[in-house]
Amino acid sequence: MFLLLNSKECPQLACQLHIDLVSLTERASPRAERTYPMSTRDKASLIKQLEDYRLRNKEQSGAGQALPDTLMMAWIFHDNQLEGRSLNPDEIKVAIYHRDQERPSYLRPLFEDIRVYRDAINLAWTWGQRGPEELTLTRLKELHKHLMQYTPQEGAKQRLNSPVHRDYHQAICPHTAVQRLLQELYREVQSFDPDTQEVLSYAASLHHKLMYVYPFRRMPGALARLFTNQFLVSHGYPPIVIPAHERGAYYDALAAPDHQALTQIFHQAMWRILDILPQFEEAQRHVHRAHSAG
Repeated sequence: MFLLLNSKECPQLACQLHIDLVSLTERASPRAERTYPMSTRDKASLIKQLEDYRLRNKEQSGAGQALPDTLMMAWIFHDNQLEGRSLNPDEIKVAIYHRDQERPSYLRPLFEDIRVYRDAINLAWTWGQRGPEELTLTRLKELHKHLMQYTPQEGAKQRLNSPVHRDYHQAICPHTAVQRLLQELYREVQSFDPDTQEVLSYAASLHHKLMYVYPFRRMPGALARLFTNQFLVSHGYPPIVIPAHERGAYYDALAAPDHQALTQIFHQAMWRILDILPQFEEAQRHVHRAHSAG
């Protein structure tokens, strides 16, 4: 289970973890630099670590932990980069800690946008912690409405055509098939069994299919990544953060005819998260010691 860590409780360690996570744009985990496709041994090692994490998490179910600030900042930073939107890490920190007055007033709309993104992530995280029963089409629509709160006319509005000019270049289904394919997708979501199926391949398949369905015209990628992380967290796994430097590979994987390339990207993203988890656990012990001493 992720810890509740913020820079007020453990400022130096929180700052260092923030730097480590954001710097995924500049360096990758040594394990995440393995060649494509992942070897059988590497894949088996990743699956074992994921299952160990899931079982530990299952034992601590109901703890209701908040998403760590450090991971939140990295998630916002990299996810916006994937969308072609460059944010300064300091701007993200100012926004999530509501320090708008420290910056020029013309930046306040930017800070509001960052907080909208933060709140959407918190929704996916909170619903994910409640379990798979929250993986519904209603929740997907609520997520999209939240992302579109400043243009509510676009929120959860099913597309009525097949737009030529889009943010992503993958094939999309005819608009007449959207509703049927969404229903099929959610039947597949509900049929996942973590005891018998490999979660990252399954999540990549769902992600790839949702991007093909392309139910809403605005922010399809951000929505798909929120959906995917809600799926992972709901089954007891960590969320993944696809780093900005893999934007091209991610777009190409979405345009591929199947989800295999996307699965490899998910594997690498999960290695990075698993590499940083020991630092989160050490931070958790630090916070617990500080609370006990107080």
